Amino acid sequence: MLTLLLVPALCSSLASAAGVSASSTGETEDGRHPASLAVDGLLTTAWAAEGGDDAGPQWIELDLGRPTELHGVSLWGGNIAQGTRSFREYGRPRVVRILVDGKEVAGPVRLQDEVARVDIPVEATGRRVRVVIDESFKGYVFDPVFVAEVAINFPDLGSHGQSWQAWLQSPAAARKQEAFEQELRERYDAYKADEFGDRDALAWIMDAAAEGAPYIRQEAQRRVPIGFRAQAIPSSEEARIALRKLKDPNAIPALEMAMLRSTGEEAERIRDTVEIFRAYQELIGNQNRTAPPWGETGFWRGALQSFGEPLAIERDAEGNLYVADTGNNRVQRFGENGLVNRTWGPPPEITDTWFQEGRPYYVSGSRPGDEPGAFLNPLDVELIPGKDGTGFAVLDAAGRVQVFDASGAVTAAWTVDADNLPDPGVGGEGYLAWSPKRGRLYAFLEDTCHVFDLEGTELDSFEIEDGTPSAVEILPNGRLLLAFRGEVVRYDDGFRHSVVIDEQQLGRGFEDLDLSLDEKGRVWVVTDDAVAYRFKKPGKLDYQVRLRDHSLSRPRFAVYDDMLWITTEDHIEVIDAAQAWYDAQQQDEAVRADELDL
Repeated sequence: MLTLLLVPALCSSLASAAGVSASSTGETEDGRHPASLAVDGLLTTAWAAEGGDDAGPQWIELDLGRPTELHGVSLWGGNIAQGTRSFREYGRPRVVRILVDGKEVAGPVRLQDEVARVDIPVEATGRRVRVVIDESFKGYVFDPVFVAEVAINFPDLGSHGQSWQAWLQSPAAARKQEAFEQELRERYDAYKADEFGDRDALAWIMDAAAEGAPYIRQEAQRRVPIGFRAQAIPSSEEARIALRKLKDPNAIPALEMAMLRSTGEEAERIRDTVEIFRAYQELIGNQNRTAPPWGETGFWRGALQSFGEPLAIERDAEGNLYVADTGNNRVQRFGENGLVNRTWGPPPEITDTWFQEGRPYYVSGSRPGDEPGAFLNPLDVELIPGKDGTGFAVLDAAGRVQVFDASGAVTAAWTVDADNLPDPGVGGEGYLAWSPKRGRLYAFLEDTCHVFDLEGTELDSFEIEDGTPSAVEILPNGRLLLAFRGEVVRYDDGFRHSVVIDEQQLGRGFEDLDLSLDEKGRVWVVTDDAVAYRFKKPGKLDYQVRLRDHSLSRPRFAVYDDMLWITTEDHIEVIDAAQAWYDAQQQDEAVRADELDL
């Protein structure tokens, strides 16, 4: 069973047991932690060595009984009986060396401070294998240094494999497996029957998932020599299936241990399950949470989730701000008070969907989908003002465009016939631009622009001569402004017209920028080095101002009356550009006055 953590006391005398010895042995109120617990094949037990500033190097040595061809030594460092919590509370190896029959064959090897199995390559033949711990990470609470398990040639059983597999396939083992599965079903039913979930039943199932079926553990102690027991005891797949069905986040430590004793595709499948459980834990723990004004990182209402992608933002005439919440697969509308007043997208869901390539499981504020009103990583939102109010259009990473009327209902949806779809990263965004004058909706995917009406009829398409733009805006006359690195270029009817804003005006101290128009049709630029530029007309600068001392991450912005609403790092930054410019002028005048006084 997964054990409770208890306060340890140490005995530093030399200890040995059944072919294994160590430099010291730890003791807790629950008993001693001898070296034999690091070769029993179990990860919920461990050898404890003396720790603290004066402890010095520690070691554990396996006597394999005869010369053995060695290809690797695997080490599960730390007390991992309760997962990350117990791992951090106690000391764990930091730098180790491997000795075979007294000769150093590997190391020093520096270990990462994380719950993991470390496989150290070794090419040697010998009988005695010693792991020397030269340095240790200090426990947050207790000094002793723990090693959960040591294995030889993991996951290969070598010469012991044939006899062990023969026993596992024997009638006696089959009967024990049948009895185990019957008890597993009974424990599963007991958990389900309890209103709050039977804790004892869950602990039994977790134990089998983490450490294998009890009968296999018992037989491994009898039939498999030390150093090879970890690979002889597999996690119970039946127990893992039961845990997946129960969806109890308390099972995460058991699944982590199951992953640590697995390799290859099985380890990846268990890793996926752990990610799902962690996401589910976040979902049930935060589903009723609400973000503060202007957002924070998360999936709950008012929170934003970009995973490093830019979050497009638009402002309507009533002061509402529409944000394409890419990682949350939804569109959120913020009021002037910074709180969300409406959301488009299905309810929250755990997903691994991310553009075309996927990502580790996480909680999305809305379930990704392709039905009306659902999105797959929305990339841009574009307002469509009309007689009855303001509607909008959304482009997502699947190349799908949806048009919403002023009431928020979907009126049209279609998928752009594009050769390439966006990938996450700089330059991989998609854009929309609406021209009321021409009645055209421009959809940009990579280096191609597709032109539609609001019913989804494709009217035209053209390749962009300069490549994939990093920002798009449309002038009141219907001409397009496209940003490429440090330049803004005007396009008209698919043809490149001219550079209207160049590097001399914007400088070179930035990597990303965005374009927007204010209520008077003036062009604004905001760069990721936190500088804003207002132009009287394209190419003629009105003023520029530094918005803050530190940079902006993938900024996208909306502007009205010199107020900027900038999405960066999963929130909306609200900055008065005119006030910032005035303050800068006052500061410059004060500096000049001081210089004159000198």
